[in-house]
Amino acid sequence: MGRATFDSGYEVAFEDDGLRVATVDNVCISAWFEEPTLERMRIMDRSYKSLRHQLVRGGVFVSIAVEGVPRFSAEVRAEAARQTAATGKRDLVTCHLVLLRGLTGSAVRAFMSTMVLVGRPAHPTKVFGDPMVASRWIANLVPRDDGSPWAPDDLNRMMNLTVLRQGRPAPALRRR
Repeated sequence: MGRATFDSGYEVAFEDDGLRVATVDNVCISAWFEEPTLERMRIMDRSYKSLRHQLVRGGVFVSIAVEGVPRFSAEVRAEAARQTAATGKRDLVTCHLVLLRGLTGSAVRAFMSTMVLVGRPAHPTKVFGDPMVASRWIANLVPRDDGSPWAPDDLNRMMNLTVLRQGRPAPALRRR
């Protein structure tokens, strides 16, 4: 029997114009196409918690900033800090991937890094600008829910699939 791939279990749990949330195995990926709203932050959180409760070993959360202007209202900042601080024993790794470039990307990475510092999560949490580096980091820390290893290429493909939008060009997820 060969190594399992992610393809058969990939499922979009939520999608609208600004957010897509997908799950497979023990990974929940949210792709942001607009600035976060409080309602979308809560939808994303519920999707991850729903997945996490089904798992034996715990969950991996990946948040990808794809497009949008980095406007974070006070309520969104407070919710981000609350979600970061409210981690449990079933949270294994959190990865924030920022695909935005230039000053916009720098602003979002700074915001996410601040949320990590303020929230003090009890599990490894990191902000990345490169999806393959993020995929390797996750694969080195966390196996699938059945204990078999994640392949970085599979994690990277999951991220690619989540950011692809019908009728819209997808940002390039570079491979290094």
